[in-house]
Amino acid sequence: MPAFSVFNTSANGSKATTSTRHVLLEYQGRIETGDSHSKKEDCEFGIIDYERNTLQIGNQLLQGKRVKLNNPMAIIRPSEGESSKHGAFEIADLIWEKILFDQRPQTVVHRQ
Repeated sequence: MPAFSVFNTSANGSKATTSTRHVLLEYQGRIETGDSHSKKEDCEFGIIDYERNTLQIGNQLLQGKRVKLNNPMAIIRPSEGESSKHGAFEIADLIWEKILFDQRPQTVVHRQ
């Protein structure tokens, strides 16, 4: 079964600060952090290159491709203010495409 992750990143791929976009990643398998007590949203498990559509996790390199979604996905969050008392939500962002990693990873060997 495919796993999905949504990342909040800046346009140049660094950690989110002001100008952000959300990216949906689809990959086979699951990511294990090794620390069962850490929150998944706090984990950094790899380096993503948006220009080449690659994800490097340790010494494994996954090659992906951008796929347009038939229907956009909405990221929602609880509303703030008066409407939050009634369980209202607001749309934080829309995702129009995903990066699909459907091939086996390549092993990266670092030479010294």
